[in-house]
Amino acid sequence: MKLALAVATTLFPFAMLHAGTIRVPADQPSIDAALKSASAGDTIEVAAGLYREAVVIDASLDGVTLRGKGKVIIEPRDPQLGALGPGIQIAAANVTVRNLIVRHAKGGSEAGIEIQGANSVALEKVTVVHANGHGIVGSGKLLRIENCTVQGCNGGIELMSDGAIVRKTKVEQDGQNGIIVIGDSAIIEKCKVRMIEGGSGISVAGSLGRVESNDVSLIDTFGIWVDGAVSTVRGNKVRSLPDDGVGILVQHAQLGTVLEKNTITETSSSAILIAAGCSEVLVRKNVAKSCGVEDEPSFLVDAGFTTLEGNMAQRGQCDGFRVTTNFNELIGNVAKFCLEDGFDIDGGANVLTKNVSIGNGGEGIENSNALNSYYGNTSSKNRIDIAASAVFANFDGNVFKTGGANTLPEIDD
Repeated sequence: MKLALAVATTLFPFAMLHAGTIRVPADQPSIDAALKSASAGDTIEVAAGLYREAVVIDASLDGVTLRGKGKVIIEPRDPQLGALGPGIQIAAANVTVRNLIVRHAKGGSEAGIEIQGANSVALEKVTVVHANGHGIVGSGKLLRIENCTVQGCNGGIELMSDGAIVRKTKVEQDGQNGIIVIGDSAIIEKCKVRMIEGGSGISVAGSLGRVESNDVSLIDTFGIWVDGAVSTVRGNKVRSLPDDGVGILVQHAQLGTVLEKNTITETSSSAILIAAGCSEVLVRKNVAKSCGVEDEPSFLVDAGFTTLEGNMAQRGQCDGFRVTTNFNELIGNVAKFCLEDGFDIDGGANVLTKNVSIGNGGEGIENSNALNSYYGNTSSKNRIDIAASAVFANFDGNVFKTGGANTLPEIDD
C-alpha cells in the first residue's frame, strides 16, 4: 500500500499533495492574496465581480488553475495608482485560466494577458477588451487558446510557441494584427478574425502549421499569411479585403504544402499568391470570386513547380490565373467572366491540361513564353480564345473558337 501511494504521489504530485481550492473572496479577499497563499496545483475560484488588480501567477505555481464563477472582470488599474500593467501575467507552466474578462490593461507590456516563457499554458473562455497593447501575447511551448475573445485592443494574439493551438477564438476591431503564431506545428482553426487595421488576419511563421476552417474579413493587408516549409491551409473563408489585401499569401513553402477548399471573395489584390522561393506547392479546389485589381490576378504563381488543380477564378478584376515562372502544372482549373485573360502564361515549360476559360474580357489563354504544353483545354466566348507569341512544346486536343494575331499552334520540333 505504501509503495502504491509513493508511486501515485510521484506520478500525480499536484493531485495528491496540492489539490486545494481557494475561493475569492470567501477565503481570500483578492485574487492576488489567493495566489500568494496558493501552492502548485491549487485552484483559485473567483466569484462574480469587478477586481481592480493586476494578477501575477509566478513560476512557483506550476499547475495552478484560475477560474471565474459567474461574470468575473479583472481591471488592472487603481483609482489612486492608475494603470497597473497587464491584466494577467503567467510565468508558471501547466497553468489554466478559464472564464474571466480582462479589460483596460495599460502599462508594462500593456497586454491584456502575458505569458512569459511558460509551457503548456491554456486560456479557455477568456475575453480581453480594450488593452493598450495586444490582447494576448505569449512565449513558451504548447500554448493553447480556445473559445476566447479579443476585442478593441492594439493588437490581437501574438504567440512565439512551438505546438501552439488557437481554436474557436474571435479577434475583432484590433490594430496591427489578428492572430500571429511564430513557431512550428501551430494549429489555428475555427477562428473568426475581422476588422484588423494595419496588419494581417492570421499569420503563421514556421513549418508544419495548419490553418483550417477560419473566417477572416475586413483586413488591411493579408487575410492569411503562411511562411514556412510545410503548411496546410484548408477550408477557410477570406472576404472583403479593401486596401491592397491578398487573400492567402504563401512564402518559403516546400513539398507537402497544401492550399485547398478555401473560398476568397472581394479582395483588392490576388486571392492566392504563391511567392518566389516556394517549390512544389499544391493549390487545389479553391474558389476566388471578384478578386484582383488592375494588374493583380486572382491566382498568381511566382514560384516554380507549383500544381494548380480544380480551382475556380470567377469575375476577377484582372486575369483569372497568371503563371510567371517555369515548370508548373495546371489541371482542370476554370476561369470565367474575368475582366482580363483567363490564363496568362508568362513562364515556360508549363503544362496545362483540361482547363476551361469562358467569357473573359481578354484572351482565354495567353501564351507568351516558349515550350509550354497544352492538352485538352477549352476556351470559348472570350474576347480572343487563344493568343500565342511563342512556340508550344505540345498542343493536342484543345478546343478554341477564336484566335489572335499569332495564335497558330507552332510546335517546337
